[in-house]
Amino acid sequence: MSMIFSEHSAAQAQPQNEFGRGTREVFGGYSFLSNSFNGHSSFASHQPLNGWEAAFAFPISRSLSFKASADGYYGTSLGSPQRPIFILGGVAYSRHFGKETGFVEGLAGLGILNSDWWGGAVPGATKSFAACAGGGLDTPLTKRLAFRVQGGLLYANFTINDNQIGGLPNYFARISTGLVWRF
Repeated sequence: MSMIFSEHSAAQAQPQNEFGRGTREVFGGYSFLSNSFNGHSSFASHQPLNGWEAAFAFPISRSLSFKASADGYYGTSLGSPQRPIFILGGVAYSRHFGKETGFVEGLAGLGILNSDWWGGAVPGATKSFAACAGGGLDTPLTKRLAFRVQGGLLYANFTINDNQIGGLPNYFARISTGLVWRF
């Protein structure tokens, strides 16, 4: 009888579902991209792009997850519309530090510039291979909800035929913040 009681007490002492360990997650929030795509760098006309990010991740193992992400940004530079959308997938490795969860990720996929989100034919639209390496930190707010701050380096190589400015940028800083729901 005491053996059954001690096993039951030990099972109750360990958390049944620790925040972020081996769970699926959905993220949504604000995202910031460091510069525009036409390569113009004067302070007066250089406009960073603001937008959104949505992501879904499901566990492969206790610390490794597959992640799919979509980002959209909006703005103008030198009077030209800047509306890139990125659809990326890859892996994220997470580790817990007390209550917080830190992670690093590597994603690759498709970037679409000045097109609609499903990649339809829009005059002036262009596509590119895109990749992002970065990381972030999740701070739990409730048992299933966390606040996320993440950043990374985004690579895209868009070729814009009507652009007369040389030296188009290929690397962009990306910062996102928002809420993560784990289930």
